Amino acid sequence: MLRLAAVTSSSALVQPLLVVAGVVRRGERVLLTRRPEASHLGGYWEFPGGKVEPGEDPRAALRRELREECGLDVEVGRALEVVFHRYPERAVLLLFFQCRCLDERPVRHLGVTDHRWVAPQELGAFRLPPANAPVVELLRAGRPSSAPAHRAQPPASEVSG
Repeated sequence: MLRLAAVTSSSALVQPLLVVAGVVRRGERVLLTRRPEASHLGGYWEFPGGKVEPGEDPRAALRRELREECGLDVEVGRALEVVFHRYPERAVLLLFFQCRCLDERPVRHLGVTDHRWVAPQELGAFRLPPANAPVVELLRAGRPSSAPAHRAQPPASEVSG
């Protein structure tokens, strides 16, 4: 059973943007991509994905986004995590899915500026969006395929440094 991990930084109520992200694996490593500088959270590393279009199936959206941004064809597996996060400028509901590349083609930088295949224990060396924290925690704990335990994240303002 999935848990909903809430990671918030403001109390304003807004309709969240539905976003999908893939935890794409090659062996023991996962794919991180770097966001273009001119975009929201520019320069941050992230699990690749993007917005779900109105009426679009989230798994189809993730396949589309990985093809458009990275040139990858993937099989989208089970949902790994669901995270709600409120940034100052927008709220997002992120659906993280496990993914497997269907071939060995290289990652292309079509909508991203860089990529890295990273061991889970190396994820802390990258600046990732706060909304990715619950997935990073799961991967670093070696629990990507088990059902996550239920817990909520405190607002970022309540976490000491």
